[in-house]
Amino acid sequence: MISAKHITLLTDGIFPFSIGGMQKHSYHLAKEWARQQVSVTVIHPHKITKNKRNRAFSHEELQYLDFQFVEFPSSPKFPGHYLYNSFRYAKNIYLHLKGIPCERIYAQGFTAWYFLKKNPFDKRIITNLHGLEMYQWSVNSKNKLEHKLLRIASDFIIKNSFRQISLGGKLTSILNEQGAKPSSVIEIPNAIDAEWIQKNDIDFPSNGKRNFVFVGRYELRKGIELINQVINKFLNSGFEFSFSFIGDIPKEKQIQTTDKSVDITYLGSISEPKKIREILIQSDVLVCPSFSEGMPTVILEAMACRCAIIATDVGAVSELVGAENGILISPGNIAEFELAFKKILSISEEELSQFQTSSFEKIQQNFLWSSVARKTLQAFEVK
Repeated sequence: MISAKHITLLTDGIFPFSIGGMQKHSYHLAKEWARQQVSVTVIHPHKITKNKRNRAFSHEELQYLDFQFVEFPSSPKFPGHYLYNSFRYAKNIYLHLKGIPCERIYAQGFTAWYFLKKNPFDKRIITNLHGLEMYQWSVNSKNKLEHKLLRIASDFIIKNSFRQISLGGKLTSILNEQGAKPSSVIEIPNAIDAEWIQKNDIDFPSNGKRNFVFVGRYELRKGIELINQVINKFLNSGFEFSFSFIGDIPKEKQIQTTDKSVDITYLGSISEPKKIREILIQSDVLVCPSFSEGMPTVILEAMACRCAIIATDVGAVSELVGAENGILISPGNIAEFELAFKKILSISEEELSQFQTSSFEKIQQNFLWSSVARKTLQAFEVK
């Protein structure tokens, strides 16, 4: 029995007014809780017009949603400026809500930082630090410094949370290793909207090749340099395949080839979910060789579109990808990546189809927002 009738959702951004995995998570939680007739006060840093809210949420959902603006401070850039402003934002939220009864608080990222400073182990609060990338692989010295700074906030929140969410996989171990209170960690995965698994009514002609796709921005952490190495390895190898990149890949990082058996396409940044879904439906395999991740939404979306997956065993990726629907590789291991790529190129259509069907079924059974939002409500009842 779930007794929660009102939740205060603290977020440093909410989709579609802000782009990112945590922002999408906030959007879907608010949306699903409203559908389940739970009132939600959304604390956010956006000045959202009524028309914009009406486009993002249905009339029925808005009956249960109250959006309250709290300013996210800005400052000149300096090492640690984001952390400094995140603390100030957390303090602004605390002051905004001071004196207002909050039955239950769900805090994304660093938003509960000041609450926990004033009242450690506040039993009303569930925190979610999501991907915990600051405790994972650093790709260079600058990234290592960024991680070190972000751990200041993360360490404090982990050690002072009465309840906190892990997306699963290696992330639970990270929380425990960083001093999480015994029994404070509750595993609840990321999820996807049911619209992604609706029956596909788009009939795309086959190009006769094995179709790979990457979705993401260009940064070292996402492993695009590794993808380029693997593609170059298989040029003029006799294998026929296509590879599409969704995201802003710099011109100098794009592969040019005269190999007629290989098609490489750079589609640029695409924000429209329907268009991304169409591309994923046409693809056979999503490639996600990141050095660090939480539980990537793009893998969930690709699985819902019946893609097999090649991904690195980081964060909670192992909760999504296994031998039944793809191949897990070690981060930064180019030899494993090449073997995985060759295996996907070499297996039969029947074997590939089994991977793809397993991906789809796994999403249906475990990773839909309707059930994940309900599990999150139940987490408030854990004693």
